[in-house]
Amino acid sequence: LEVCLSHDFKIRENPLYHLILGIIQKHQQKLEEALKSFKMAMTICGYFSTDEMTSKTTKSSELGLADLVSLFLETVNTYTLMNESNEANKLMQFAMKEFEITLEIGRIIIANADLYLAQGNTVKSLDLLNSIKSDQNYYLQAKTKMANIYLMNKKDRLSFAQCFKELVENNPGPDNYIMLGDAYMNIQEPDKAVEAYKQAVRQDPNDPQLASKLGRSYVKTHQYKKAIAYYKEALASPSNYQLRLDLAELYLKLKQYSNAEQIILEDIESNQKTQDDIAKLQTRTKLYLLLSRTHEKSGNINKSLSTLKEARDNQLRI
Repeated sequence: LEVCLSHDFKIRENPLYHLILGIIQKHQQKLEEALKSFKMAMTICGYFSTDEMTSKTTKSSELGLADLVSLFLETVNTYTLMNESNEANKLMQFAMKEFEITLEIGRIIIANADLYLAQGNTVKSLDLLNSIKSDQNYYLQAKTKMANIYLMNKKDRLSFAQCFKELVENNPGPDNYIMLGDAYMNIQEPDKAVEAYKQAVRQDPNDPQLASKLGRSYVKTHQYKKAIAYYKEALASPSNYQLRLDLAELYLKLKQYSNAEQIILEDIESNQKTQDDIAKLQTRTKLYLLLSRTHEKSGNINKSLSTLKEARDNQLRI
C-alpha cells in the first residue's frame, strides 16, 4: 500500500485502499485507526453518519457489491472488538436493509447471526440462519453454522445431523454426502456414516479420499471383513496409495502381520523406479515406517531397526 501511495497520491480517493488499510490495521490490533479507515472508505462511497447511518442515492468511486458488503462487515466486527455493541448492532441493521435485495444478503445474515451468538442469543441466531433458503447464496454456509451451534452451544445431536440431512435433500452431491457422513462420525453414529459415504462413493467412484473415508468407516463399525473386501476391490487402481496404507494398517490392527507385510512389500517393490517423484518417495517413507511397525509387532526387532534405517535413507533422498 505504501508503494502504491508513493506512485500516486490519488489512490487515497479509492475506497478499496482504505478498506485494505483498515483490515491490516485491525489485524495489528490498531482498532481505532482501523475504524477511521473503514469510515473513510464509507464516506468516499457516499455513506455518511450523523445520528444514524444514511445512504446517498448517488455514490462516487463505489466499491463492487462484494467489497462493499465486506466493508460493512469489517466495520461491524471492529465495533464488536471495541466492545461497542450498540454501534455494531446499529450498523448491522442498516446493512440488513441496505443490501436486502442483493445476492450478498446471505453473508450479512450469517454475520448478524454471529453477532447475536456472541451476545448469547442462540435462538435469534438460529432463526436468522434458518431464514436463508436452499435456492439462496450462502445456504451451505448457513446450514453448516447452524449445525455447529446445535452441537457446540445447544448439545443437540439430532438437530446437528438434521442440518446436514437437509443439505443432502436439497443438493444430493458427493460433497454434501461427505459432510453428512462426517457429521454422523462426529456424533458417534458410524453405521449411518457408512451409508452416507457409500452414497458419495457411488456418485464419485474415482475419488481415492472418498474411498478411504468409506474404508475407515467400515473399520470403525468393526466390519473388518467388509473393509478388507472393499479395500481389495478399490485397489484395482494402482494410484490409490492411501488405500494400500489403510489396508496394511487394518491387517496390522487384526494382527495379520504376514498379510500386512506382503501388501507393504508389494508397494515398495512397485515404487522402486520412482527416484525423482517426490510424492511417491514420501509414500515410500510411510510404507517403510509401517513395515517397521509390522516387524516390531510380530517380534522381529532386528528387521524393524533395519527397515527404520531404510526409511531414514529414503527421507534423506527426499
